[in-house]
Amino acid sequence: MKRRREQHLELPATTASLRELQQAVERMLATAAPPVDERTSYEITLAVQEMAANIVEHAYGGSGGLLRVWIRLLPARFGRPARFIAETEDQGTPFVLDLDSAAQEPAPTEDGLPSLRGRGLYLLVHLMDRVIYEPGPPLNRWRLERQLDGAHDTGAS
Repeated sequence: MKRRREQHLELPATTASLRELQQAVERMLATAAPPVDERTSYEITLAVQEMAANIVEHAYGGSGGLLRVWIRLLPARFGRPARFIAETEDQGTPFVLDLDSAAQEPAPTEDGLPSLRGRGLYLLVHLMDRVIYEPGPPLNRWRLERQLDGAHDTGAS
């Protein structure tokens, strides 16, 4: 099987497109050599899905638009482990966010129960080694990175 190291997708910024993105990430991770363990693959796929869902829901407000996504597998080189990178560009409304604050557990609801919303950024920061967000205009850009060797450091930039 030919190993695909990079893929570019241009998707409508709709919830229906999230499945196509998920499948692209899963296919790419399945071709990694050495193989990516199931947990790492699941965590990367979940983080990419959360990033894209936030763009669809918050940047575009569910009204549609264009979501550009690049996914890459970088081989181990020069003492660096193999890595997965996902980058996006969108022209939606920029987020006002603090990735350091996003690393904190979301506050409980008024009745003390865990919140069912507001966990997407928390997941991104905890599932990926590096999370970078550059708000527009004209383009909002996200970059997620994760080592593929099973070790991983949580980090936001």
